[in-house]
Amino acid sequence: MRHVLRSDLRQRLQEESRSLSAAQSHCHVHVLIPVYCLHLNIKPLLLLLGQDPVVSDMASQYILIFMPGVFFDYTFLVLARYLQTQNRVYPPLICAFIGNVFNAVSQYIAIYVLGFQYEASAACQAASLFVMCACIIAYIRVSGVYEDTWDGWTIEALYDIGGFVRLAVPGLMLVALEEVSFEIGTFVAGSISTLQLAAQGIVFQAAVLSYMVSLGMSIAVNIRVGQHIGAKQIEKAKHTYKVAVTMILTTSTILCILFSTCQSFVANLFTSDPVVRDATAELMTIYAPFPYVDGLSATASGVLKGSGRQFIGAVVNLIAYYAVAIPIGIPLSLLTKMEIRGFWVGLLIGLSFETVVFWIIIWRTNWEKEVLVAASRVAGTKAAKTSSAPLDAENASLLPRQNHIRRASRIYSTPYESDIEFDVSRPAKLPPLRPVLIRRCVTWLCLLMFMVAAIVLRAYQDVYLSFYWRELCLLQPLNASIGVNLTYCGGVAPH
Repeated sequence: MRHVLRSDLRQRLQEESRSLSAAQSHCHVHVLIPVYCLHLNIKPLLLLLGQDPVVSDMASQYILIFMPGVFFDYTFLVLARYLQTQNRVYPPLICAFIGNVFNAVSQYIAIYVLGFQYEASAACQAASLFVMCACIIAYIRVSGVYEDTWDGWTIEALYDIGGFVRLAVPGLMLVALEEVSFEIGTFVAGSISTLQLAAQGIVFQAAVLSYMVSLGMSIAVNIRVGQHIGAKQIEKAKHTYKVAVTMILTTSTILCILFSTCQSFVANLFTSDPVVRDATAELMTIYAPFPYVDGLSATASGVLKGSGRQFIGAVVNLIAYYAVAIPIGIPLSLLTKMEIRGFWVGLLIGLSFETVVFWIIIWRTNWEKEVLVAASRVAGTKAAKTSSAPLDAENASLLPRQNHIRRASRIYSTPYESDIEFDVSRPAKLPPLRPVLIRRCVTWLCLLMFMVAAIVLRAYQDVYLSFYWRELCLLQPLNASIGVNLTYCGGVAPH
């Protein structure tokens, strides 16, 4: 009976943790405001980085129309993780597939059938994210999966934001630092020539597609390792990432052969220009070994995230890309005849460094300690401590479905000798609500002020950029396929 109570308590604590984490994720929707501020004023930043004025203007208009999609994408990702932690991986996959089919069909109709311009592409992209978000919300509602893992919007979601942020921010940096470093290559290529920019764009798209294999493996490892650590199944956690490594090496071999032998074929999928095709084929030769190091790095990243060590991963990521890859890649691109190929060489060196360091960290991991840390995190305490109340049916019935925070701790003999035991104390008293509400309101007020400032800057963008157009004073036709001419002389800015 005691074993049954321990098992039920463990499961219900995990459900409460999922519910609270999901609520806190939605409370953090305000992190989108800085993203919106950047999107509203992306054109001055692109011009400052030396990008083509026409390309900068088109990118600014595209992002402006796409902006609603950012919220739908955020919501979909939060709900997808909410389902994946419950071993429901197919519903998010199906929802994403539906959204992608909608995107492909709507893009074709808007561009090729109705003859709309690139602005329609942005609208279709945002609409596809809305479809994905609507589908996953509909599934959660109809399936009733939320009934055991969602207690509704509770006041607890406003508390312990620090603990949530300490995991969320390093996790964000672990992904964002890598993505930004690859995006820097686009700016470098744009500053060299339009030919290099075209080749960079094609190879980058091919890299994104091949990275989906690594990303899927990373997500799977993240979830499974986290679950096994939470269940104190150390050997299963190790077996998970060993299987993942075997699978990623197999798929990486296939991708490496494809990119090594079929460069022209892959380039033909994106362009019919022979000059661009040749430049793309040369660059793809440099990219060919990337699936190996990228896959191993992504798998290791999943292990680190699954064991709650996002901060370590973020630090290694920062060093690998911004102290190794970019300092090597940019000089090779701008100061040698390698051009954009030099940047990818730098990325390859940095990514290889990151992969080696990640696996050294995993090899030296004390898994027993990680189990203890994970247990204390789920229980809501900083350390596993013994409370005064014994575990019985009366105390267990008080646990997680009540709308207040409780403290629970797990007592371990050794990680291999016995099952986890819980001792439950009386419900902890919440801190005063007023200071918490004040802090949250001040945060929202500051962010809204930034948003208003960004909107004002966007509205008067042509005014404070007029000096740039007067200095530039050129007449440059837009892409002939669009059939529009723009004049920048006389202080007339593009619209």
